[in-house]
Amino acid sequence: MVIPALAEDIDDPISMPGQTRGTATLFEITDSEYLNVSLESSEEITAAIESVPKTISLIIEASSISVSTTLTISNLEPNKSYYKYDNSYKNEVEFVSDEHGKYTWTQDLTQSHHVWFQEAGGTIFLPDDCDTYGTWDSGTSTCTLTQDLTESVEIAAYNITLDCNGYSITGAGSGYGIYLNRKNYTTIKNCIISNFNYGTYLVFSSNYNVITSNTANNNSFGIHLVHSMYNTITFNGE
Repeated sequence: MVIPALAEDIDDPISMPGQTRGTATLFEITDSEYLNVSLESSEEITAAIESVPKTISLIIEASSISVSTTLTISNLEPNKSYYKYDNSYKNEVEFVSDEHGKYTWTQDLTQSHHVWFQEAGGTIFLPDDCDTYGTWDSGTSTCTLTQDLTESVEIAAYNITLDCNGYSITGAGSGYGIYLNRKNYTTIKNCIISNFNYGTYLVFSSNYNVITSNTANNNSFGIHLVHSMYNTITFNGE
């Protein structure tokens, strides 16, 4: 199956529990199974907010008016450690929410951003970390796993193949099993992905990728695409 169009539109009026979206300076979630967070912005922004178990996700669109904004997220657990990421697991900021469960930061608006919060950190980057967990074939740009993984995997380069070789990628109930942000011509195959919010997550023009012969177990969502197109998704199951 080839996915030729956007899988999620920021202006789509259909929403699931724990989600809100629109153009505003204040966003509130009131029906989450996790945390009923709110997001306040000093500038008007277009965004989609999601609060699902152990993960809070913000899709923030680029602005034609403002280059940055001050964002405050509220109703986190007070005095608790969180990990914040911006467009990549490599951009990690660990922080502690204040006594009121708030956290404030300055957010760039010159391009679209995926910002998310997790209660736990830990990520494997491919191809950089391939030799630690598998074998790297430079001729075919293929990483073949030789062991099970217990962390998220981020595809950090174009035109590579991840062959899990039947091994599993297992999380702690939050975040993204395999994450692609603005990455094209990637193949993901033969993986068993479980215990994440999203088994495989493609965002912001992650186009022309192939996701095939994978199994997703015990995730909130198996495969999710945001503003990504022309991806081939075949022979995946639960």
